Amino acid sequence: MRPDVWLNTRQRAAARRRVFYFRGVDIVASSFLCLVAIGRMNAGGLAQVTLFEAAPILIGALMTLGLMRSLGLYRFDNSRAPARHLAGVAAVAGLGGAFACLLGLALPNGETPLAEYGWWAIASAVLLTGLHSIWRMLVAQWRSRGDLTPNVVVVGATRHAESLIREALDRRDLNILGVFDDRLARTPDALAGVPVLGGTDALLEHRLTPYIDRVILAIDPKAEARVRALTHRLEVLPIPLTLLVDPKGAAQRNEALEKLASSSLPLLGGAVDGERRAFN
Repeated sequence: MRPDVWLNTRQRAAARRRVFYFRGVDIVASSFLCLVAIGRMNAGGLAQVTLFEAAPILIGALMTLGLMRSLGLYRFDNSRAPARHLAGVAAVAGLGGAFACLLGLALPNGETPLAEYGWWAIASAVLLTGLHSIWRMLVAQWRSRGDLTPNVVVVGATRHAESLIREALDRRDLNILGVFDDRLARTPDALAGVPVLGGTDALLEHRLTPYIDRVILAIDPKAEARVRALTHRLEVLPIPLTLLVDPKGAAQRNEALEKLASSSLPLLGGAVDGERRAFN
């Protein structure tokens, strides 16, 4: 255990906030491209272009950026392969461009040539796809350094917890720092190689606590009294608490771990996930 080389919670939160800048850069770059495209419409420059002529490009750009956010294209988790992510960006940009061209067709004859809207549509798709290629590389680099990899601890040295730990070690997108269990008399010293660090009360003031992103309750949810007791005891921690229901198969377990691995990388413009939830 070497907490001196890890980022604490505040440092890790600052590292994750860098992802929020991606959308801002996209907005600035798209706005600049819109100005360039609108300026191309008239030999006299921007001053000679009417709002009526510029509207298709402006509406297409707003549509593109809005869809990218609503479709989760600013969530750079492992559930979406890079090629699929970039294809999604290109498709959304193409949809916005097609919409702008349709609006351009609706303009009266003699207005701006449709080719100008087509130029913007192609340039927008190339620009946003190129930017997101850079964002994917940056996120991969930060993830490889551990800046974006969630640090979690498990409460409950159960068979379910052992399966969870083994799967997480194979996936390498979750850092499981330790296991805590009140039933120390019948708990091994380690679970799948992860040390058992004490009872639940030890978690409240353990030296690892500042580095923890999420606490996982790997206990049977049918034991309602124990779940309530542990939740009440741990709610003093400023850390999200997750009850992880035992999946029925490898596919379900993989899906649950995927949610845990990506839950610390919030959607841009949205709130950080701090709710208690059950993954099943």
